[in-house]
Amino acid sequence: MQTATVIDHDLNYELRPVHWGRAVSAGLVIGAVFLLFSRGIPWASSGMVSFTVMGRELKSPGLVDGGLDFTVGVLHMLCSVIYALIIIPIIHRFRPPTAILMGMAIGFLLYLASMVVFTRMLDLGIPQHELNPFITHLAFGAVVAGFYKGQTRRRVPLEDEV
Repeated sequence: MQTATVIDHDLNYELRPVHWGRAVSAGLVIGAVFLLFSRGIPWASSGMVSFTVMGRELKSPGLVDGGLDFTVGVLHMLCSVIYALIIIPIIHRFRPPTAILMGMAIGFLLYLASMVVFTRMLDLGIPQHELNPFITHLAFGAVVAGFYKGQTRRRVPLEDEV
């Protein structure tokens, strides 16, 4: 049994609409993965120990509070979907390698916005280490872009399937 081939070079590549449902699902799936690797670094402590919002601590890691953990987890997933909805309309017209690099660049811009909000506007009383959110934002932008591009690749049926 033959499978459909993936065509990535059709003439109307730039005219494709954004698949908003797939954008939301990309944010949710990649957000869930990044909830487990909460600091964007797989060898760092798991997000199941101390949830973060896109790599940023909102509570002391030693503090045990189920309600606060739930709230931080929900905030992380909400940010993941919002970030995906910001990144995907910009990258959807590019081919996958370019889209991934663009996603990383947009992740950097989102990191800068996040840093301003958390260091200038909010004083949580928790020392912030900027390497973890920086890596998380770059990686999230790249991975969500790649995931979305993988979801939306067009499949062309073979001649015997038509």
